[in-house]
Amino acid sequence: MGCTLFVGSAADQHGQKEITCLGRMEPNDTEREIAELRAYLASNSGADSKSKTEDSTTQREIEYLKAQLAAKSEARSQSRADSLTATQREIDELKAQLAAKSEAKSKSRADSLTAAQREIEDLKAQLAAKSETRSQSRSSSLTDAEREIATLREELAKKSTTKTAEEVEVESLRRKIAAMDCSIRNMSASQSGMSNQELREKLHRKNGIEICFVMDCTGSMGPWIDITKQKIGEIAEYCTDIHSGSKTFVRFAFIGYRDHEDAQRIVKLNQGFCESVAELKAFLGPITPYGGGDTPEDVAGAFQEVVQLPWNSTTRLVIHIADAPCHGTQYHSCDDHHPNGDPHGLNPETLLAQMGKLKIDYYFGRINPCTDQMISIFKGVQMGTNFEQFELGSDVSKFVPGVLQSVTRSRSISVAATGAQPFKSAARSWMY
Repeated sequence: MGCTLFVGSAADQHGQKEITCLGRMEPNDTEREIAELRAYLASNSGADSKSKTEDSTTQREIEYLKAQLAAKSEARSQSRADSLTATQREIDELKAQLAAKSEAKSKSRADSLTAAQREIEDLKAQLAAKSETRSQSRSSSLTDAEREIATLREELAKKSTTKTAEEVEVESLRRKIAAMDCSIRNMSASQSGMSNQELREKLHRKNGIEICFVMDCTGSMGPWIDITKQKIGEIAEYCTDIHSGSKTFVRFAFIGYRDHEDAQRIVKLNQGFCESVAELKAFLGPITPYGGGDTPEDVAGAFQEVVQLPWNSTTRLVIHIADAPCHGTQYHSCDDHHPNGDPHGLNPETLLAQMGKLKIDYYFGRINPCTDQMISIFKGVQMGTNFEQFELGSDVSKFVPGVLQSVTRSRSISVAATGAQPFKSAARSWMY
């Protein structure tokens, strides 16, 4: 509600004093209204103390306004309390709604997680079942493959141990030829007046092994020259004991080569072959690596020395160790002082063919790719004897195994051809 306040000294028509209007007070302006009333009361109270002539009407108005002020203050307090209570109730309701929604959301999330967990468990079960099925299928396949391999091995073993009628006949003919050859030698020995001891010695030498080492002796070949010096005794021992129950006659030759511009182009034993290991070691001792000039070396010159050796035994082989090719640009792509080939007109392929006619097997120890093109051309020569390459690289420990495998290979071929006694069954162990 609102009221009008008047201040003044003149009386109106009803006998009341006229009061100047201070303003209309609206309910919404309660605080401002209270402040104005307090200011007004304060000013009028001061006036009362200064002037004792104020009439009773003004005093009643002041009392009335005080009562009105107190009522409005009480109404304001009650309204504020009611507002606070209503607000609190609204807050409590919102909290209750929020709690209900949170609970519902938590329950929904828990339900979703439970469903997702169930789905994950189902997928795990399906995956485990598929893995088990695949494992069983793989195990079954492996079992079938193992059975098939075992069957093939049995068939291979049967074929390996079963000789055909033709093989038996060939082996029988070889024995007959060997026996006839022995009879012819005996007759020749009788006619020439040879004793049985001399005849046995001649046959022993004839059924022996002859090995010629052909080795590049230029500056880069030091490690290979040294390993030959160190291991020649072991190689000789292996060859001598290659058959069980008897000693095999073995003799060695060594042909070292450098290049055409070097002072000592060819290094060889004067007598060609050597039966004494001690003599061979003494010959190898002073050999040192030097020379070379361009990349290729005098391979053709070394091959010419090979075909001029006095070969005699049944098993004959050349073991060639080199890290450079022969002269002639068709054999390599290196720098070559003799690009048209050997300056003396020697042809290494022709000399290889002559080795074949002499029943000499050829083995090459490969050190690097520089000789690959040369060896590829050499393999095209129709030697009619065994031609093999074994890998050395830069590892000198491979030298002895490569040599022994070569000797064993050539000996097995000659044994098969002549019907000689078999190899020892016990394997030998070599330390390098």
